[in-house]
Amino acid sequence: MKRILMLVLFLGLLGLGYTLLQNPNMSASTRIWVGNMVGATESGYGPDQLKVDIVDRVNYQRTLKKYPFVRVDVGLEQWMDSKLEELDTDHLEALTQNIKTQHPRYYRLLACTASSSQLQSLLSEFQDFFQKLDQDTTHMAVHVSRIAAGLGYRALIVTGRKLEDFSPEALSERKTDVFFNTCPHCGYEHACKVGLDQRGINLECSKCLRSYGVLAADEKGTFRYVNEFLTGYHPPAHFPYDSDPLHQMYTIWSAVIRHCAYVKDTSRFNAKRDAWQTALETQTKMRGDCEDSSVFLADWLLARGYQVRVALGHYGDMGGHAWCVAKVGGIDYLLESTEGPPDPAKPPYVADIGNRYVPDTLFDRDAIYVRTNPRDRFNGDYWSTKHWTRIQPRELAEQALAKNSGKKAKPESRTVKAKSTPTIASRTADVDQKQSAKILMNVEVMKGIKEGQMEWQITEVVMPEPPATSAQPATAKALTKK
Repeated sequence: MKRILMLVLFLGLLGLGYTLLQNPNMSASTRIWVGNMVGATESGYGPDQLKVDIVDRVNYQRTLKKYPFVRVDVGLEQWMDSKLEELDTDHLEALTQNIKTQHPRYYRLLACTASSSQLQSLLSEFQDFFQKLDQDTTHMAVHVSRIAAGLGYRALIVTGRKLEDFSPEALSERKTDVFFNTCPHCGYEHACKVGLDQRGINLECSKCLRSYGVLAADEKGTFRYVNEFLTGYHPPAHFPYDSDPLHQMYTIWSAVIRHCAYVKDTSRFNAKRDAWQTALETQTKMRGDCEDSSVFLADWLLARGYQVRVALGHYGDMGGHAWCVAKVGGIDYLLESTEGPPDPAKPPYVADIGNRYVPDTLFDRDAIYVRTNPRDRFNGDYWSTKHWTRIQPRELAEQALAKNSGKKAKPESRTVKAKSTPTIASRTADVDQKQSAKILMNVEVMKGIKEGQMEWQITEVVMPEPPATSAQPATAKALTKK
């Protein structure tokens, strides 16, 4: 019975409200209050139209400043709508922090809230806020709700810079130095800041402290993952059909050293001196530094079917260095491409070299390999999956893109409260400096060196009896050139 009486009373008040709205003598403020009570809009002007007008007003002002348009983040708006009862606009700093936590792709956030008895008047309430939006703002979201007891409306605007996914191509465009990335090791989503003036970049997660990508730039400043410098090129050289693998390795190794004048990294101020080269570029120029000759040597050996990787790391106290490691007949050889021609009488067995060469990153054509436990002391193992984690950056990027394209917005906390005047708060995402780019190698361009030719003269290497070593099995026979 009570329910029936309540329903009758409600319908009666609703009818009375509409009757009052038809009264031409009613004041404008009373008309608005009554309209809000009965759910009427301002001559058809509703929250959706207000959202459209806010976006149009923002982009009109940005047009005058020649700023790029901001776009509506539908996912963020849906998230805000789903948290209607939790959005706390009294504490905008906490609000922006909450958004940053739930939407880590946002780098900078700016929020503003205002209330009014009329929807259309909210546009003027936000006018000063619109002026605060800088050129880097890319997205915005608007949430509109009714104030209790029908006293008016409140609106919340959140704007920010939404980061694009990191990729070598995006970095090469040099439009921004901050990107969104996800660590493949621990899944940590974060902003990644790089230096646009650097030519060698090591991406490192600030949470697990592990590397998850190494990039370098060519002379044109185009970035690519380091393993993509191994293009599959090898010189048009021919070997006797009866030459054994060890003899061919020494011959190729010697040819690379003889045809590539080593150019020492001496400058950190000239970006072109830190440019990486492909094998063909190094062959053509007949010069390069340690990573250029190592890429050349590895590309050639890989084309001949060898198991080989390029190592980036440190040599003693000399700082950054690059070299190759190859496995032939079950034995690991360290191939140094910046010194004189190799001496087969003194084979560079990895087991005999000790800890002078310490790799941080390895790569071949297919993948990049990073230390599984960076803090552990290097034990001389270049191949074990226990010590090296395999990373294929392109596949990881494609997986992340597929995940984001099919991902629904994650909900989480907020509450809206009426304000008599606009309230503004901002937040900038923290970017750990460990994410910043690290210079890997520099290249000093040496003048006066004649450009290389496409024809190669392969110097035969005489293979002596290999000396005894801990890396050489006792049953192994000497490999000699017949």
